[in-house]
Amino acid sequence: MKQISGIILLLFVLISGCRKDVPESEARAISTDKEKADTITISFYNVENLFDLNYDGLEYPEYKPGTSNWDREIQRKKVENTASVISAIDADVVALCEVENGNALKQLKNALARRGKNYPFMVIGEGVEKTITCTAILSKYRLVKYGQIPVVLGGKAKTRCILEADLQIGKSSLKLFVNHWPSKNYPESFRIKAAETLRSRLLSLQEGTDYVLLGDFNCDYDEYLKLKVFGHDDTDGRTSINHVLNTVRDGNRFVTERDFADGITGMHYDLWLELPETERMSYVFRGNYQTPDHIILPASLYDSRGISYIDNSFRVFTWDGQLIRNGKPYRWQTRWKKKRKMHTGEGYSDHLPVCASFVNKSFQFDSLSEAFQDRISGADAIDSGGFESSSEGWVSCNSGVSLFRDTVSVKDGKFCLRISGDARKANSSASKAILRRNGAEKTIRFNLRGNGKVSFRIRKAGGDWVYYNPPSFKPSSSARYSEVRFDSWKEVALEVADQVAKEVELETRVGKNSPFCFWVDNVVW
Repeated sequence: MKQISGIILLLFVLISGCRKDVPESEARAISTDKEKADTITISFYNVENLFDLNYDGLEYPEYKPGTSNWDREIQRKKVENTASVISAIDADVVALCEVENGNALKQLKNALARRGKNYPFMVIGEGVEKTITCTAILSKYRLVKYGQIPVVLGGKAKTRCILEADLQIGKSSLKLFVNHWPSKNYPESFRIKAAETLRSRLLSLQEGTDYVLLGDFNCDYDEYLKLKVFGHDDTDGRTSINHVLNTVRDGNRFVTERDFADGITGMHYDLWLELPETERMSYVFRGNYQTPDHIILPASLYDSRGISYIDNSFRVFTWDGQLIRNGKPYRWQTRWKKKRKMHTGEGYSDHLPVCASFVNKSFQFDSLSEAFQDRISGADAIDSGGFESSSEGWVSCNSGVSLFRDTVSVKDGKFCLRISGDARKANSSASKAILRRNGAEKTIRFNLRGNGKVSFRIRKAGGDWVYYNPPSFKPSSSARYSEVRFDSWKEVALEVADQVAKEVELETRVGKNSPFCFWVDNVVW
């Protein structure tokens, strides 16, 4: 294996230590049986701050014993709740993030063993430079090699190492890279550094190596469409997951399994694309369904050698809905009491687990694969038609607003945008997008259908808002929320006040005390 310049691969745990809590004979029996198995299921789960009871100095305030009610009983409930989810998933290998340290991981491993779920091998990505939480792996398969890849951000900024491990599956080996990239408290350039570090390691691998990229990348599968509108773009539109890991090609098209069948290499397929648009969610932020948790595959898992992906086996694990409350992941619950955050002992994590299965034989397309690939949500056409033809992506502005691409109620093309929600207590923003001028048009034109109280507003960066109210949609200095009902598509033209502006923010606002449901299609500027 080639050595990468500037990256030190650190071996940090002896294999005997990985199975310390399982008797030698039991570990050998489990691993021997598993190593002969034809299939393997791998899961990733961000467990949301699995801490132990020891004070090490880096803990968040609510996890410092004596500062909050983070005591033995509450900590036990957190471990048991997490173990109950992993036990229900019943995967052969579980990759994790937000585990404080090896002690917390050991407690989780023991809790699983008490439930009859034995993971003889474990590894924790505790780096040379201590971070608050780490990546980790629990495995029923033997880990024959493992280490950490440091991610250097520069300055005082720190982030988690990338955990690398090789699983022995019969005579084949499968390499895992478990990631937890910098959060969106930081701009995209921080995640670019993590992606480039990972990319450098991948380029050093022998051609045809079977590997899986998984973890909390803190990026959506379609990050390049939303980067600017969420305010994280300091890289001129270049994204870590789409452009560094190459999950899109030709600037605007997602890589698909067909690309691998056509012999395309050096790119990656994001398994989120196997699910319908409305099911793509492992995290919710301000009403936006987000997909920070990924399982991403190279072309080597679609060939006739070694390990292969089982087509269309990707899923989001909800435990039959038990992990979801009010449309969001049922996170570990806390409440404020006398200016202190207190734990209730209920809930699980603010992320949902994701899973996929693999087989020790040649890849085979699923019988439904052609339909699945055709259905990649119209996302292939995002920049060449439909409602997002000139935008950086539409996002919800707050919780309670449902926003997704609708493939049924379209006027033209493959999909349109549906914006809906219950009555709100105050006038508020519902959705927004960044639009780029594509020609000499003086107006932004689109088709609108639906009912509720609605107003649109436009501004360029640093400018004042200009409002557009139905039914005339003429420019105005303020919003007026009249109840409207458009049973058929209505063409709307919004005159852009600044005729030289090349980029503007378009926002949909809704009036209080009225439920709303609108469809937008064919945005042109």
